[in-house]
Amino acid sequence: MGKNDTGGIDKQIPGAEYIEIPDFHEKTITVHGGDGTEGYRFVLKGTGAGTFDFTLKSPDHAHNSADTVKHLAVPVTPLTETSVLLDESKDYALRIDNDGDGIVDEQRQPDSVVTQAVDLSPPAKVTDLSVTSVTSGTATLTFTAPGDDDNAGTAQYYDIRYAKMPITEDNWKDAMPLEQMPAPQAAGSTETATATGLDAGTTYYFALEARDETLQSSELSNIATVTTTIPSLTWSKQRVYWASWADYTNRHLSIDYKMGNTGTSSVLSATVQASICNPGTVYAVTLLPYVVGDINPEASKTVTLKYYVPTNVGSFTTTTYATCSDDAGRTYWFPGPI
Repeated sequence: MGKNDTGGIDKQIPGAEYIEIPDFHEKTITVHGGDGTEGYRFVLKGTGAGTFDFTLKSPDHAHNSADTVKHLAVPVTPLTETSVLLDESKDYALRIDNDGDGIVDEQRQPDSVVTQAVDLSPPAKVTDLSVTSVTSGTATLTFTAPGDDDNAGTAQYYDIRYAKMPITEDNWKDAMPLEQMPAPQAAGSTETATATGLDAGTTYYFALEARDETLQSSELSNIATVTTTIPSLTWSKQRVYWASWADYTNRHLSIDYKMGNTGTSSVLSATVQASICNPGTVYAVTLLPYVVGDINPEASKTVTLKYYVPTNVGSFTTTTYATCSDDAGRTYWFPGPI
């Protein structure tokens, strides 16, 4: 990986990064997720005559340490090819082929090797993320806290996200973060988080990563999914009758309707807003809006409306409009807005 003959960058190492700072004559290659004991081989080819400094930072995850290796003022020509092998031996010698014939002419030992203790253990993957309760606008999540180092200690913070499509490693960055993240507790504790501002009657997918104080991330958790609740009003005619002799003489016809809730959340403050008749000489005499009240899922209430019906009208139709709210305070019209 590095600059090619045309000035572009060859990216032959998946996920690696190449950074060049011309003013400081520095070039940096970063291979993410690597371990200095796994057998990496780095090759550097000369592009000019002079000397160069080579610094290598090599992590050792098994021992939570990292070595900083420096080779200073290494002679180089356009024919020079040098390499260093990273394995368990931690032999950081530069193998130098001075004339490009493929034969190592000399091995140069580092000018310095400094070993430092570092945190190389990310938090453990969360595998029990689940949705424990849901409303029309919220979802409550629980999971077992991982540690700072695998399943030990306390993570630094959580990144919990949700989307309307299944979350993967590829689209994780596009998912929406929760507005409020819980402060991590010690490994093994039960954590709770709540997603708010969700759309009603919508399927959501949730996932999380835990991070430690060095910003190392756990693997993406299992995916939890839930569909938020939503109210749904139904309206049907049950009975048509004259409730009394006075109503008959005044031409006030009673109709019993059944207002039901076939949704997944409670109907709040159900209200009959209007009942429009055809022909227009028939009209509701019951004072509207008429508040029916709350209706639980799969329950119903009887609503009686009275209509003035002239003697010359033998039949008529009604279209009744109603509203209700969900537990997030959103208003719904049935069968639709007037």
